[in-house]
Amino acid sequence: MNSYRLSIERMIEKIMSKILRYDRMSFALDQQQRQAQVTLVELWLLKELGRQPLSIQEIAQRFDLKRDLVSRSVERLDRMGLAEKVVSSEDQRVKRIGLSKAGVKALVSWSDHEKAYLDYVLEEMTVNEQKAVLKFLSRVNQLTVEKYDLQV
Repeated sequence: MNSYRLSIERMIEKIMSKILRYDRMSFALDQQQRQAQVTLVELWLLKELGRQPLSIQEIAQRFDLKRDLVSRSVERLDRMGLAEKVVSSEDQRVKRIGLSKAGVKALVSWSDHEKAYLDYVLEEMTVNEQKAVLKFLSRVNQLTVEKYDLQV
């Protein structure tokens, strides 16, 4: 049963290494003739804020992130002109963060890039191989929910 464990472990390490490399490189957005570099966390925030404006507290709770990380990331996106804070219509004390026009443009650019990348990865796979990948990822997700939280 564990005959592939070492190979799987090595492959996970390779994927994590690539993810860390991408985070260091950042994702370059062409914004008003200058480059804006965003981290993967900031990119993820852009994606989530594209769905609906959220408060810092809501973001931190929803994604189990430290409030300080969320605040710094939101401030950075705000300084780059990708996000903007607006006072909540339900509660004047709460500020929600939404995307600016430049943020929407960056999100569209990222979504196009993400789709092209996934298409590239999947284009050589058969439907059955794609189904197997989906089943594997779903199973890993199912088995790791809460049981193996990475907080050591």
